[in-house]
Amino acid sequence: MVERNSENEVQKQKGITARTARRWLKKLGFNWRDVKKGVYVDGHERDDVVKYQQNEFLPQLAALQPSIVEWDAELKRIPKELPAGEKWKIAVTHDESTFNANDGQHQIWIEGKKQPLRPKGKGKGIMVSDFLTPIGRLASMMKNMNENMDDQPSQVKFFQGVIHA
Repeated sequence: MVERNSENEVQKQKGITARTARRWLKKLGFNWRDVKKGVYVDGHERDDVVKYQQNEFLPQLAALQPSIVEWDAELKRIPKELPAGEKWKIAVTHDESTFNANDGQHQIWIEGKKQPLRPKGKGKGIMVSDFLTPIGRLASMMKNMNENMDDQPSQVKFFQGVIHA
């Protein structure tokens, strides 16, 4: 706390300590506890999803296998014969993660057995998106194939709710 005296000089007053605040919170019935997250279900085990994976996706992927480029543990291309009329294919996957400002608090003061009051929104967020290949990030793979290529990242960052030029 800061106050000013009659000569308008700043005088500091001692506030309560963190230990005193914790003792009062305990006296008032609050407990320092872990915050439990809700259950997240992405549906990958639903019957219709499993049926699609088994009957459509995996057979189509197996049909592409003869023309998919593969590498060994030393990142050397494994030689194989390309089927007639086919072009080489490189498996590229997309990976993304989203992080929000209100993600990180794992323990809070909770009164008795009440549910914690959480912020309504997730807070500011950032989504990091990247393209991956069997031998690393897409940009790294392209640079390995062409030494003259500039080092261009394949990673993209999106800031939620903010426009960046």
